[in-house]
Amino acid sequence: WGETTTKRNYTVSSYQYHNGSDYVNIGSNICGTQYDVARAQWGGTWRMPTEEEMRELVLNTRSERTQINGVYGSIITGSNGNSIFFPCAGKMIDTVLTNEGEYGYYYSSTSTGAPSLDYASYYYFVDENQGICSNKDRYHGFTIRAVSK
Repeated sequence: WGETTTKRNYTVSSYQYHNGSDYVNIGSNICGTQYDVARAQWGGTWRMPTEEEMRELVLNTRSERTQINGVYGSIITGSNGNSIFFPCAGKMIDTVLTNEGEYGYYYSSTSTGAPSLDYASYYYFVDENQGICSNKDRYHGFTIRAVSK
């Protein structure tokens, strides 16, 4: 969370914004900033979604587990009938990809936790269940689902 390139090792010691004892506070919402990987990689108006936007996704959509072109994931459908596919990409911990094909973890641009905003909020889904959590350490390798105007 806050890093703008991929890497091989997702540990607290390899995390760019950890000084060895604490997380470095880079802001409570990195949406559209230099720390926003979607903006850094895609440019333009692309950005990470906020926690509030992800909460809206959970409250105003339905989730259906599916497989598209051999990739497991969830189709998220809004009240207007529009839908988007979220792959079950899993997460990177250290050098290991875990939960691929089972879970989806997607960082928001929002961080929480005292004293240094230690945690990032994220959208998750498994089976037909979806939700928002705000208690995941920022160094994990979660997927980003970019949004734009």
